[in-house]
Amino acid sequence: MRLSGDGRRVYMEVCFWLGPDGSIYLAANDVDGFRVAINAEATHQNGHPTLFKRLAACLRDMGAPTPIVESSQGA
Repeated sequence: MRLSGDGRRVYMEVCFWLGPDGSIYLAANDVDGFRVAINAEATHQNGHPTLFKRLAACLRDMGAPTPIVESSQGA
């Protein structure tokens, strides 16, 4: 990780992938224990439809396995 020049932002390298349960997992490469699951269901504890759709689009654009994203989910 590194701090921006003005000290207001932190930059870190992350990776994300489609998990077997259909969630997208996000992990920080250099922060032990930093791993979260994101899913498309707003009512679930880890639900964040907008972030899920944006991460799914990145996976698709890079040719990685992607979840099926409903068109009714906003971005």
